Amino acid sequence: MEKYHEPTDAIAKLFRALDIVFIIQNHDGYITIEDLSLTFKSIHLRPPLKEIKAILGQAGTLKLNFQQVILIKFQTLRLSKKRCELNVVADFKKFEDKQYKGYITQKSIEDSLFIEGHSRSDITYITNTLMKIDHNHDGFITYKELYNFLMGTIPEEWIRWLVENADRGVSQDLLISMMQDNGFNGKAVEEFLNTYLDIKAKQ
Repeated sequence: MEKYHEPTDAIAKLFRALDIVFIIQNHDGYITIEDLSLTFKSIHLRPPLKEIKAILGQAGTLKLNFQQVILIKFQTLRLSKKRCELNVVADFKKFEDKQYKGYITQKSIEDSLFIEGHSRSDITYITNTLMKIDHNHDGFITYKELYNFLMGTIPEEWIRWLVENADRGVSQDLLISMMQDNGFNGKAVEEFLNTYLDIKAKQ
């Protein structure tokens, strides 16, 4: 989402939303394993403990088996737009619909961006980009759909589709464009096709 620039105050607000565990009625100032566990439960997901630890590890926070994220680290992570699952979790909670918990909707995206003060044209562009992720067109974006988009993951059924069409001689540019129209990360598709075609050429 190249047009999306997250304001600093929005990052701080998002950090507080993920810093769920309170100590004496105050946030403890860290995003921890317990915080992430509670966040996932709030969107009806229960990944195993090792996966939650890995998410914090991906964020570059692993130190002597004590995993946590402080605000300044979170700010750096958000501004860098690093491909890691903590950013996916943060984006999902940012855009999550308040009525339909565990889902993102067009209205919830627009409302979130409006509160952050984005222009109408940027709100429209970003909303349209994200709604392409809704592959079954039911109006709801799931965590898995957002994860695949932001992490550049291509589901197996779409990989088969890409391979079949590449083998038929469909141009790479057209395949990338079609995948983007279906809500996939264009760079990830390009990387996959380049790798596949290179391997095929060497056979």
